[in-house]
Amino acid sequence: MKIKGKDAPTILNREIDDLPDGMFNGQESSINSPILSHLASAGYYAQVASEHREKVLEIWVPGLIVFKQVDWSIIHYNGTTIQQQFHEQVDKLVGGHIQRGDRVEVKVNFNGNQYNKFIRNVDRDVATDTYQFFYSNDAHLVKKVSSFFEGQISQLGPYKPATGHSYFELLAAEEPQIVNLNLYNNQMDLATGIQFEQYVRAFFTITASLKGD
Repeated sequence: MKIKGKDAPTILNREIDDLPDGMFNGQESSINSPILSHLASAGYYAQVASEHREKVLEIWVPGLIVFKQVDWSIIHYNGTTIQQQFHEQVDKLVGGHIQRGDRVEVKVNFNGNQYNKFIRNVDRDVATDTYQFFYSNDAHLVKKVSSFFEGQISQLGPYKPATGHSYFELLAAEEPQIVNLNLYNNQMDLATGIQFEQYVRAFFTITASLKGD
């Protein structure tokens, strides 16, 4: 979910520009938004970032490994680099840190089928780790992903992602070393302010009900 600046006062009771850039998990003293703190306590992640010169607040569900707009790497290299902020999630998924040069096999659930894939830590002479998820070792899954995004392939370039709401998502399943792959192609609208406000109210209602029990 993404909240843009114009929706922030309705949802957060403050401007996004008043929030510092970076990841938040509800433990930072700089967070004084009850909504962010409640979501964080339920395992959600939030990040303030810039998009087209505008600050946006992104909120991700628990267990998120990858949520990425479809781009050249996903289609032509059949994989993607995992953002630094999700490395901790990966370590939980595989039961420990992946050493540089090593890879760990994971099972991927997609459309009722399960595939054997891997996450690796690239052996690079840089300060930070580079986790990457690849499905290139399975021609069947490669074909399924390419077919799903067939309409976007012709417009992709090395620095030109797909237009519209075309996303590639990996979520950690309840079982260790298993992830769920979800693909979205224009049918998923990013939340508007009112949609997110309704979602948050429902979340608080459910939480209050559970506490009452």
